[in-house]
Amino acid sequence: MASLSGLQLCSSSDRLDAGESLSDNQIIVSAGGNFEFGFFSPINSTSNLYAGIWYAKLSVRKIVWVANRENPVTNHPGILKISNDGNLVVLDSAGDLIWSSNITSNYSINGTQALLLYTRNLKLIHGDHDSSSIVLWQSFDFPTDTLLPNMMLWSNIKTKTAKSITSWKNEHDPFTGNFTFGIDPVFNYQFIITLRADKDNTEVQNPSIVSLNEITIKELHGR
Repeated sequence: MASLSGLQLCSSSDRLDAGESLSDNQIIVSAGGNFEFGFFSPINSTSNLYAGIWYAKLSVRKIVWVANRENPVTNHPGILKISNDGNLVVLDSAGDLIWSSNITSNYSINGTQALLLYTRNLKLIHGDHDSSSIVLWQSFDFPTDTLLPNMMLWSNIKTKTAKSITSWKNEHDPFTGNFTFGIDPVFNYQFIITLRADKDNTEVQNPSIVSLNEITIKELHGR
C-alpha cells in the first residue's frame, strides 16, 4: 500500500520524453487509464520516495513494480528523467543518482522516451511507438514482487541462475525481502518459493499456478 494523494498528470499522458521530467506529484498514465507510473511513498514512511507502477482505479493502491526498491529518495523532491546518456534515471533534489536503467545506448537522446503501456510494462524506446521503434530497456525484464501477464521468468540449468520475483521486506517497505518465487534452476520443471535466508527451505508450488492473471509473492506466501 502507498500514499498517492494530489497527483498531477504529465502533459505527455502515457510517456516521458527526453527533456521532460517527473517530480513527486506528477505521473504518466497508460492508454486506457488503468495504470500509473511516478513517485509513491509507502504508508507510514512519507520520508522515503520510490518510483513505481501501480493500478490507478483500485480503492487501495496496489504497487506492481518498483525501480529503486533498495535505494529510496530521502532528499525530496525526487526527479525522474531521461539522462544525457539515454538512461531513465531517478535523482534526488541535489541531483545525486538514486537509480538508473543502466544501459549503454548508441542512439541520440532526441527521440528517446519512456512509455507506460496498457500491459503495465514500462519501456524505454528510441523512435515512435510502432514496429520500427527500438526497445532499449523494459521493466518486464526486471520484475520486483509481482508476476504480470506476458512477463517471463526463466532459469538456466547450466549456470544455475534464474529470473524470479522477490517479496517486499514488509508491507510498508519495498526493499528486497526474504522470499523469492521462480523456476527451480536445478530442476527446471518445477516452481519454487525460496526463503533467501535458508536456500534449503523451499516449498514446491504446482506449475499451473503461473496461469493466473497475476501473481504477487506476498499472496503466494500469505504475508
